[in-house]
Amino acid sequence: MTEQCRGSPRPSKWSLYRRAQKQTADDLHDVMHNSTVVELSSDNVDDIAHSRIHTADTCDNAVEFNQDTSAIALEYGEEDHVSYSSPDTYMSDSESDSPSFNNDDVPPLTQQLAHWTMEFNIPHLALNKLLHILKPHFSSLPADSRTLLQTPRHTVMKACGDGAYVHFGLESGIQRALEGSNVGDVHEVYLQMNVDGLPLFKSSNTQFWPILGMMKQPPITGPFVIGLFGGKGKPPVNFLFDFVSELRQLMNHGIVVGMNRVSVKLHSFVCDAPARAFVKCTKSHSGYSSCEKCDHPGEWCGKVIFSPTVGALRTDKHFRDRTDEGHHLPDVISPLLSLDMGMVTQFPLDPMHLLYLGVTRRLLLSWIRGPLTVRLPSRDCTKVSSLLLRLCPHIAREFCRRPRSLSEIDRWKATEFRFFLLYAGPIVMRPVLKDVLYKHFLLLFVACTILSSTHLNGQFNSYASDLLQAFVQGVADLYGKTEIVYNIHGLLHLSADAEKYGCLENFSSFPFENKLKAIKRLVRKPSLPLQQVASRLTEYESCQFHDRLTSNQLRFTEEHCHGPIAEGIEIANLKQFRKLAVNGLCICVGKRDGCVRLNDRSIVVIKNILKVSGGAVIVYSVFDIVEEFFTYPLPSSCLGIVRVSSLETEVRFTDVSNIAHKCIALPDALDDCDFVAFPMLHQC
Repeated sequence: MTEQCRGSPRPSKWSLYRRAQKQTADDLHDVMHNSTVVELSSDNVDDIAHSRIHTADTCDNAVEFNQDTSAIALEYGEEDHVSYSSPDTYMSDSESDSPSFNNDDVPPLTQQLAHWTMEFNIPHLALNKLLHILKPHFSSLPADSRTLLQTPRHTVMKACGDGAYVHFGLESGIQRALEGSNVGDVHEVYLQMNVDGLPLFKSSNTQFWPILGMMKQPPITGPFVIGLFGGKGKPPVNFLFDFVSELRQLMNHGIVVGMNRVSVKLHSFVCDAPARAFVKCTKSHSGYSSCEKCDHPGEWCGKVIFSPTVGALRTDKHFRDRTDEGHHLPDVISPLLSLDMGMVTQFPLDPMHLLYLGVTRRLLLSWIRGPLTVRLPSRDCTKVSSLLLRLCPHIAREFCRRPRSLSEIDRWKATEFRFFLLYAGPIVMRPVLKDVLYKHFLLLFVACTILSSTHLNGQFNSYASDLLQAFVQGVADLYGKTEIVYNIHGLLHLSADAEKYGCLENFSSFPFENKLKAIKRLVRKPSLPLQQVASRLTEYESCQFHDRLTSNQLRFTEEHCHGPIAEGIEIANLKQFRKLAVNGLCICVGKRDGCVRLNDRSIVVIKNILKVSGGAVIVYSVFDIVEEFFTYPLPSSCLGIVRVSSLETEVRFTDVSNIAHKCIALPDALDDCDFVAFPMLHQC
């Protein structure tokens, strides 16, 4: 080691880098003036750069330069085409030239990596390792994941109760959704809001309270985060102040997107019962006068129970005037009262929690563990479980979960209870329930089937209301009046919300619950969870990553060449496929995802999918025998539900536009050769 190295201060790596880069650029300039056309290889550049660093500090060899720099042609007179980077620095050289893409449709590599990271929730540590691997081959890539994802250095939070609150903004969420969409000129948007609690860990009380929003019209993206509270307990209701202030401003003045001014309107607030009571500052669902739609006070019978009839309906004016003081919390006023909205009419009852996790789960538990008058023998419970498991191979791909045994009912999710109520229940309960109990269950099944279909709800909403009233009265008669709890009583008001907002899926919290799950996945360690999620969400915004909804274009997959082709089809220039996706509908060859109802009301099974000029053609076989599945309280065919059997061997063909909707064909519990075809309700 020389005396100069011992006595002089040690220069930083970045200083060595700048010094070597400048000297190398000077050398290249001199070489260019001494020859007409000179090609400098990457090895020459590396030798020059490394020699400069060695000269500057023979004690420090830590700085390493890119060993894969492209050859530089100097005949164009450009002086500095060489871009170096230090993998040890946070700053990157992302401004330098990127690898050229001849195809304009291919996004830059940095954008692809950022989207891949967002889609699969890749940790920064893993992304850093990948960047270090790719850096020698793509010099324009940043060396650090924080540069690639534009991670914020600081999170703007404000203290709130026992935690902190981060406001991401409602206007920015709408702007990003509209600017990234292809819906053309939009003059007004309708927003649906959600507020709910999200526990993070089983070993502590740490929890989030996100404020979520979703555009109902136009339906562009899924839910987005407006604000987020994080703390050791429930936040004070004033954590809504920033959100309410911004929403009021947008509702009064609109928002400018491009050259258009878009008016912002509130569609509804969708929350579960505890969250609705929290944001409205009313009595909890377990208290007296807790019904949000009528003024029935309830009575105490070991718990608060309600009448099987509807009380005097509440109105938005009655709520603001606090006509029923027993319904409101004393000395607390909801921040939402400053908005021009209906505090009763714009808070529909959430079907996910009230109907599926509430009523359906309560019915099943009564049959399994309830009073002896309605409890099923253990052998019947085992039979129902086997029938549920028997349905698994026949479940269409639109259902995210397969049926599980009744022994796991305590771990069933809301989608499983929904599938049981709207599809499997009438089949698997028919052999085991008493006739009076089965007919009582059919009242709920038929009413909910009507309310879950856009077409049926528009025609038979009042009939569904009558069925629900009969069902609630039947609960009091068959299961006892103590079973008329908040959720059972809420069925009396469900049809009114469906009449105002459309089918049940229009105001269910399923999309918001999925978003809550995605937010929870962003927490990677117990330390500073709010800052973690705030940084991840900001990265999502900077990368312009959104959950876009399904397009309406035809998409063929799994090409083959050995399917049946009906007579009358031109064989020339056609291709055969097993799968076809269009309008959010995925149909496949076979009975599981290929059972559809045509416009002529026939139930068919798709045998082949053909791509022809101008569109798509399906080759199918028809069920010969079609009959009613049940006749009480109305013929099942009125709902599009039929028992089918005897599939024809002859094949026919028709255009894909003749498909009315997709069906799910489940084997009948009483006859292995018969199937019960249910319409897919979210398409009807």
